Amino acid sequence: MKWEVFVKAMQGMGFTYDPSTAGSSVKFDPPDKKDSSITFHKPHPDPTLQGTMLLEFRRRLQRQYGWTTEHFAKFEAEAHAVEEEVD
Repeated sequence: MKWEVFVKAMQGMGFTYDPSTAGSSVKFDPPDKKDSSITFHKPHPDPTLQGTMLLEFRRRLQRQYGWTTEHFAKFEAEAHAVEEEVD
């Protein structure tokens, strides 16, 4: 998955993207302001998230926000819609 698709899908889930953190680290602020932010590292030089990185991101979202199968299904639908816009 391209990084741009991941960012837009996260935004579609209600997160705010904050690229102003140090280095390749970027912050996503959740829709519920009572929850803490989550930080991911943007892949470089190739901006593609490989399978193992996506699995790690999934584990972290599940652990930090309690995402269920339904959350990931919605995220995948958001990502698919973004990919269609990009193509």
